[in-house]
Amino acid sequence: SGVVAAEAKLALIIAGPRSEEIAAAEANIRAAESAIGQAAGNRDVALDVTSVADIFAAEANVAQALSELRLLEEEYQTILDTCFEVPGEGEICPLFGPTEETTREQLAAARATYEAALQALEAAKQGPTAAQQRAASGGVSVAFANRNAAEARLELLMAGATPEEIAIAELGVRQAEAGVELAQAELAAAEAAVQQAEAAVVQAQANEATAQAALDRTALRAPYDGEISRIDASVGQLIDSGMPVLMLADFDRWRVKTTDLTEVDVASVSQGAAVEVRLDAISNDLISGVVTKIALVADTSLGDVAYQTEILLDQAQDLPIRWGMTAFVEIESNE
Repeated sequence: SGVVAAEAKLALIIAGPRSEEIAAAEANIRAAESAIGQAAGNRDVALDVTSVADIFAAEANVAQALSELRLLEEEYQTILDTCFEVPGEGEICPLFGPTEETTREQLAAARATYEAALQALEAAKQGPTAAQQRAASGGVSVAFANRNAAEARLELLMAGATPEEIAIAELGVRQAEAGVELAQAELAAAEAAVQQAEAAVVQAQANEATAQAALDRTALRAPYDGEISRIDASVGQLIDSGMPVLMLADFDRWRVKTTDLTEVDVASVSQGAAVEVRLDAISNDLISGVVTKIALVADTSLGDVAYQTEILLDQAQDLPIRWGMTAFVEIESNE
């Protein structure tokens, strides 16, 4: 059987590779070389991740965060500057308490937002990270290793002269396959590092959004455009939750609320009914309007059952109307 095995090995060496085996090996080499070009293109695209617009946007975010931080620093310093010494009692700080605590929290949130914006700008300027570069180049390394392995396999097919040459070619195949495994392991490690870095960026962005949301909640915003008609709070005053600080007036639309529409009359009045209004202070001018709301529950006024009615006046900006003026109304009934 040993002779038969030796003769079989000799026959294989003498016969050499078959034409279809050579064609398949050459096709594998061409495919591997094409993969090298594709991997190189993917690497170039992956490394070109930052544009000038990204840097400009990051710089704008830094400038905005710094401006908000400076304003809060000045506001907090004002709180500290109000402290004064009282003989026998020590330092008195009238703004310490909820005002100081709220401002300090706002300042901490603004600092976190500013630091996150700086980190984002630095990342944009630096371009691809080392992990991104290794991941992008790893694909090219894998493609080259696959090409080398394909060439080694072809050499193994073509090397049919001596067993020593076949053994050398087989060793080259094993080395090339080991190179493929090593390159794949390095690529996997680099991709994992990129995923960790991207997760850190997402977390930083979430922290920035949380800090910005906390900062936004500390600002009072009017629900509509108008004019401040009265201020109920003063500088340095402690404000409790739900406490009004000012009155906002919308002088573009005027409403009149009636107080003496009785139960006898309310049955003949409906929403949308035309109204004529005369103001006691401007008795020479009649103002038209329309009923917009009729109360469902009655109030007792001077012993009578009355239903409050709201009337929306037509445009009357030229008249010197003020809140609280006495009005006399005539409502068009359904009868």
